[in-house]
Amino acid sequence: MTISNDQIAAAIARLAADFPRTFTLEKHLPHRPLKVGVAADLRAALPDLPRAVLGRALAAYTKRIMYLQALTARAPRVDLAGIVADHGVHDLADEIAAQIEAIRLARSLRETRPELAGRNCSIRVVDEHGRALCIIPVDSI
Repeated sequence: MTISNDQIAAAIARLAADFPRTFTLEKHLPHRPLKVGVAADLRAALPDLPRAVLGRALAAYTKRIMYLQALTARAPRVDLAGIVADHGVHDLADEIAAQIEAIRLARSLRETRPELAGRNCSIRVVDEHGRALCIIPVDSI
């Protein structure tokens, strides 16, 4: 099943409407890190939202720059009510900074090299040992 960007946007809008203390609709506003296991909580709270759509919506939401910056700042993780649930295990700040820069580079490439669209091009960030830290598709950022 192909999930469209409109379905993802609609799912994020629903999450922001149903859980306003947890999710932020606007990409440019501050975000709060989500507690570990929030996907299971959402599946229980929103059984009518298809699992695949929810998964893609959460993936898109957690790749937003404001979300990643909240992780970098080591903000506490919140549950669906917006209450601090745990302080979680945060990614290393350097890894998040690399992911943010990869997103910015992918956006820049999409604008300056439109011929890359639809060709499955990605930005791959690796550490000094060649271990992949993240892969950011140029098309979907």
